[in-house]
Amino acid sequence: MKAARKYGPKDVRVEETVLPPLQEDEVKLAVEWAGFCGSDRKSYARPLRDGTTEPNTPGHEFSGTVIEIGRSVTQIKVGDRVVVNPLFSCGKCLACRQGHPNLCDNLIFFGGYSVYGAFSEETIVKEYMVHTIPDNLPLDIAAVSEPTGIATHALRVSKFKPGDTAAVFGVGAIGLLLVSLLKASGCTKIIATARTESKLELARKLGADIAFNPESPEGEAQIKALENSIDIVYELSEAQSSVDIALGMLRARGQLVMISLPGAPLQFDARKAIHKEVSVIASQCTNGELPMVAALLASGAIDGGAVITKKIHLDDIVKEGYETLLSDNTQLKILVTPKRENLP
Repeated sequence: MKAARKYGPKDVRVEETVLPPLQEDEVKLAVEWAGFCGSDRKSYARPLRDGTTEPNTPGHEFSGTVIEIGRSVTQIKVGDRVVVNPLFSCGKCLACRQGHPNLCDNLIFFGGYSVYGAFSEETIVKEYMVHTIPDNLPLDIAAVSEPTGIATHALRVSKFKPGDTAAVFGVGAIGLLLVSLLKASGCTKIIATARTESKLELARKLGADIAFNPESPEGEAQIKALENSIDIVYELSEAQSSVDIALGMLRARGQLVMISLPGAPLQFDARKAIHKEVSVIASQCTNGELPMVAALLASGAIDGGAVITKKIHLDDIVKEGYETLLSDNTQLKILVTPKRENLP
């Protein structure tokens, strides 16, 4: 089978490879669509993880069809249309035993450390990672289930309730999906920030009442006007300035939800937070949200298709995928398929 294999910094090759034999608790999938994550763009120029020399296949946001199951698999059958929660968890550590496998002490991200990821014709996952999807959910839209799950998990761990006001700092794909989710969940005022006008325009279409570039004169005026008025800020920009703005914008006893993984440590003004009794919570990945997400995407309550900006074939993944993401900041979710018939 063909797969995109990463050998080193900016060295990704589409080549023939072989999957290992299927274990009894595993499921083999034919990949239909796989999306680029921001982490895929960032890791493109980096060396292989942990100094390893064996190439790996990236890709972890995807939809597929079950083509083989291990002998102990009981909940999934051949032919099922599925999405995958791309987290290998141990099931034994304290976090896993308490029902938080997304916080596993031994967590491994599929497509990051694993030899075989989703930028391929076929891949293998554990049964517990696989979730069937409604028949009316197109497989390309289903491929954004995992980033939608991240947005949904962040909403669930926060103190959000219908009638609240919320701000989403950094409306890339996950931020835009969160805007759509907040709108569907009864948020009365949604503020969105980004440095790219096309993303701000899409945020408005998805339900943002106010959308602005925080570095613009308009943004400065909006930040001042919104001081001490917002119930919850969801932070996805990875910017120090966003944390500072959030603490000023939050009302007394408001909440800051940290979602993205910053490349460098962020400083936090504890004095300002204490004066308002602001709570800060972090949100990592997903934990049981994918079935709910699939239903929301299938119903149209969340507009998953809005963040898909390009569809390409696996053979073109370097030029039309990785290199495009590096050069074009208007791109949101680029989907890759190994099947020519999936493309126009």
